[in-house]
Amino acid sequence: MGSTMKVLVLSAGKRVKIIEYLRQAGVDTVIAADCSELAPALYVADSFYIVPRSVTPEYAPAVRDICKNEGVDLCIPTLDLDLDPLAEYREEFANFGTTLMISPAPSIDLAADKWKMYEFCLAHNIPTPRTWIDRDVLDRDLASGEARFPLFSKPVRSAGSVDIGIARDSRDLDNIFASSQRMLVQEFMDGEPFDVDVYLDLHSGLVRGINPKLKLRMREGTTDKALIFDDPELTNFIEDLFSKAAFRGVVDVDLYATPTGYSLLEINPRFSWSYAHSHECGANFIEALLADVSGKRLDRVATARPKWHALAYDSVILNRNRH
Repeated sequence: MGSTMKVLVLSAGKRVKIIEYLRQAGVDTVIAADCSELAPALYVADSFYIVPRSVTPEYAPAVRDICKNEGVDLCIPTLDLDLDPLAEYREEFANFGTTLMISPAPSIDLAADKWKMYEFCLAHNIPTPRTWIDRDVLDRDLASGEARFPLFSKPVRSAGSVDIGIARDSRDLDNIFASSQRMLVQEFMDGEPFDVDVYLDLHSGLVRGINPKLKLRMREGTTDKALIFDDPELTNFIEDLFSKAAFRGVVDVDLYATPTGYSLLEINPRFSWSYAHSHECGANFIEALLADVSGKRLDRVATARPKWHALAYDSVILNRNRH
């Protein structure tokens, strides 16, 4: 990797560790962008930009202009909401020399739409929780015993853990299906929850690294405490999954261990909020990503040390008020 590489981190927010890891990997200049000047990561970057919110039409052009004007080599979206506006820009960014760490647009849409993902899993024999989007079908299955309470509810399209819930009876289902959002309901999974960081070659999509974490505690929708895990069966599950699904770069996979094997919950095609757990234990996907961008591809990323606990904690950055 050349020492003059420039990297732009989007929706920088609290992603201080990502910026630190980029520097440790030898990146010369790290630029951060966010819609809020109170995003902590802005103040550990070499420079920063305040950009429109990613849900506005001005967002993608603003990011494009930063990359073009700054000569950015690698642009890293970090939020689900970043992905859809940028997915169609991969080739345009590449034409002026910026690699956008983003999966193909159809894969971004697949990951964002939980019903499409369920249908994809059924079509490709990927184990996943039984899911209903039609109330009549669900009522029929409840009556026949093919479905039973409690059930898990979530919006078809959402980010993080927004508006998720548990349905314990028909009255709960009435409220869920009366929502202004399009909702679906899944069988309730009571197995052990796993969060798997995966690195997929930017060019071929081949799996270059897998690091599973057993979730020990969640906080605000993300893994707070985890146990680094190693299981050949889980590795095979991930290899099979991404032989059928065309994703690129760093992605995060949520799944459950059940008595019959692993079951896919969702794919988040970006750095997980708990990526630091993997990195600190030795699974350096930043290095693999930078090698891909610079043309020095790594065959395989070392996995983290199994049976280590990864425990997150909070810190503070002070920034003087400019007003």
